[in-house]
Amino acid sequence: MSISQPHMQPEGAESITGAWTFANGSITFPTVTRREFIEARRFIQSNGTGMTLTTKGTYPENFVEWPFITAPGAAPQAIGASWQIPQDFVSGGTWYVVYAQSATDVNTWRAELNLLAIIDGESNVGASTVISISITPDGVIVNTQIDQVGSGGTLVAGDWFRINFERDSAHGDDTNPDTIEVIGLYFEYTARLSL
Repeated sequence: MSISQPHMQPEGAESITGAWTFANGSITFPTVTRREFIEARRFIQSNGTGMTLTTKGTYPENFVEWPFITAPGAAPQAIGASWQIPQDFVSGGTWYVVYAQSATDVNTWRAELNLLAIIDGESNVGASTVISISITPDGVIVNTQIDQVGSGGTLVAGDWFRINFERDSAHGDDTNPDTIEVIGLYFEYTARLSL
């Protein structure tokens, strides 16, 4: 009896690694790089004032965004959402923020990604992981590795998170006077390619 590998091209896949292997009655699945996007409309304002979920542009090119309008030295503004690690998660975990800017200023702005693990059957406790990054306006993405979250917990398929994304205008690194328009965040990870 033989088993052949089916031809698969999962939507959104960037690369497929590994092969079907059989040893001691077990199957090792190949993996694929996947991305899960969390759009702006899934977030709520969690800190600060003066933010409004906004529709940018006109149909059909329009999209929804959160404008971070604080000037350097102002109080931080933040948006938050709850999210679940995909069930096909194997390893990795890189966050990207997708944003636009209202002007072509060359200064930087400061952002923090705060992640608090919410494990099934347990209370929402434990220290969150805060990653501070300086973003140059000409870039369109920010990536930060977050293999460990919460109280030393490892990312596990099915785990829930509380995500807060904040512009920290009070930080000395935030020298950009322009509005930053956050369109969403996405999570890039290594997934199991199932039969």
